Amino acid sequence: MVGASYQYSDKALRTRAFVDLNGAADQIDNPALVIVNNNVRNHYRSTGVFAQVDYDLLPVLTLTGGFRYDHDDREQRDLAGNNFYNATFVASQPKLTLTYKPARNQTYYLTASSGYRPGGFNATPVSPTYKSEFVRNFEAGFKTSLLEDKVLVNGALFYERDHNYQYYFVDVRTASQIDQNIDRVDVKGGELETQWRPVTGWTLFANFGYSDAKIKQLGAFPQYVGNYTPNLTPWNAAVGTEYRAPLVNDLKWYGRIDGQLYGRKYWQVDNQDVQDAKQYLSLRLGIEGSNWDAYLWGKNVTDTRAYSQYVSPELGIGVAGIGFLVQPATYGVELKVTF
Repeated sequence: MVGASYQYSDKALRTRAFVDLNGAADQIDNPALVIVNNNVRNHYRSTGVFAQVDYDLLPVLTLTGGFRYDHDDREQRDLAGNNFYNATFVASQPKLTLTYKPARNQTYYLTASSGYRPGGFNATPVSPTYKSEFVRNFEAGFKTSLLEDKVLVNGALFYERDHNYQYYFVDVRTASQIDQNIDRVDVKGGELETQWRPVTGWTLFANFGYSDAKIKQLGAFPQYVGNYTPNLTPWNAAVGTEYRAPLVNDLKWYGRIDGQLYGRKYWQVDNQDVQDAKQYLSLRLGIEGSNWDAYLWGKNVTDTRAYSQYVSPELGIGVAGIGFLVQPATYGVELKVTF
């Protein structure tokens, strides 16, 4: 398999903060009231080529080799500060996988691969440039089904060494959206996925994921070495069930209960602001036809209150932190027609 890709992006980002004296919209253009004025135009050009080859060493053993090369041109015009930045980022990303498939319903694999995210420019005078991120990943896993495919069990263990780890935060003092780097991060973790179909149409599932992402090197703030990476939730789980059964003629009824569990969340590199573990429950009930479906659904029906994003008081205004709440209990109707 071989291929190539090209992408061009033109992104404008303008952020302005001003003193509101009377609620009038035209105050935003009054220089005497403006306290923050960021205005940038970004042009991104990304080109990539890739290839992959599978070779059967044995009827049950396959070696896969892959390679990708990326070339990314980035430029930014700072229209407010009359500055211009440009840079080119390149990366070679090899991948090697060994797959053992002793039976139709059993697969075991070992993978060594690399990944990359290009650097770029922030719309801020605080830290305009961030570096490319490079990661090396090592993974071992399996995919199996048992008891005539009624039970499915998939699992994986992984280790990643990440250089120039990119993370995002909002600097409220300068009204800036910032991407920044951590010199080195090591990630250890695993995933387990299980499904059980006791009878036709009924599925129970339980999934679990764990990620121990620790800061190993941070020259700008060495006191944070050993902390979790920003915005990390070390563990998460999902449990639930769904059932689909005949109703009348060609109609079927469908029901699903889906629970999501998340561990504590660490917002910043200092790990001082931590959100407690949260649980969410979603429901779906509907009727399915040959070419149409209708559902009633509810998301976060327990009305769990939590933040989807949070800025600590150190980056906020005065002594207050700033946060964006997750959606409260939400209900709706979904209609789908297939042509």
